[in-house]
Amino acid sequence: MAAELVVPKTTYASWELGMREPRFEMLVRISQVLGVTPNDILVGPQKGSVEEALRENEEMRRRLNAVLEALTR
Repeated sequence: MAAELVVPKTTYASWELGMREPRFEMLVRISQVLGVTPNDILVGPQKGSVEEALRENEEMRRRLNAVLEALTR
């Protein structure tokens, strides 16, 4: 990865170890190489829409209720 970004291995290693952080321009280059957005690197990939998250939460609630009901029988 260091070679792809044209930075010394020691610089790249210091980013991986959390000793230093890349500048924003480099963060953009890293994201391009990885095929993600800079935001994905900074805060992690985002889930879909709020509606999708609510549907997933509702499904999880239904599954948990079914398990609890089965356990109390």
